[in-house]
Amino acid sequence: MLTDPQEFLRFFDSIHRRTLRDIMALPPEAQNWTPPAEWLNRRIKMIDTDGALSGWRILMMLIEHEVHHRSQIDTYSGLNGWDVPQIYGRTREQIDELQEGQRARNSS
Repeated sequence: MLTDPQEFLRFFDSIHRRTLRDIMALPPEAQNWTPPAEWLNRRIKMIDTDGALSGWRILMMLIEHEVHHRSQIDTYSGLNGWDVPQIYGRTREQIDELQEGQRARNSS
């Protein structure tokens, strides 16, 4: 279990480096590849039931899954007193300060 913020960041840094390495190893023809349009509408059999999901729904589930884990990281970081990793370059506190400044300028 990761208990140190620096260890936590090193772990995700290593995953990021590995992902970039794998992307760079793709052949040149993969750069302009786009999935066929029918992929979004095709039905994909589920492995645990007799049902099927459409391709677009599976893509949405991937995004929802990533958002879920991102939220877990933010929650655990906050609970451990660590700085919450920022993905947009600003913290909530920085936005609050900017808003206060904007309000002060606009109220005069």
